[in-house]
Order: sequence, then C-alpha cells, then structure tokens
Amino acid sequence: MSTSTTPIGRARAAYLLAARVLDRHGVGHPLARRLLAIADRAAQAAFKAGHHVHDIHAANGHLDKHN
Repeated sequence: MSTSTTPIGRARAAYLLAARVLDRHGVGHPLARRLLAIADRAAQAAFKAGHHVHDIHAANGHLDKHN
C-alpha cells in the first residue's frame, strides 16, 4: 500500500505540497491558501485515524532537529 493512500500519507503529501507553494508564492497566493486548507483537512483526518501531529512532520526530520 502506498503511503499516500493512508490518512497519514495524505496528510504528509498535502503538507509538503503546501509548504512548497508557500515557499515559492507566499501565503497571499490563492493556491497556497487552498493547499493549506487541504493540508488542514488531511491532518484532521489523520488525527481522527489515531495519528499525531508529530507523525506528519517526523518523516521530514523537522522536529528531530529541535530535540
């Protein structure tokens, strides 16, 4: 099963895509805002499926750098 078909995989993919668009176009861009909304809904679904915020970001190594 591909990770993008699981709730946590969809949340990670949405987060990464939103981050890339934000980096390139900024928060005021309509696509960035739409992708942030999609990432939010994906994260909510992953949380409801039993995952935690750390699970979404841990795969990217972001939180490990601050520990």
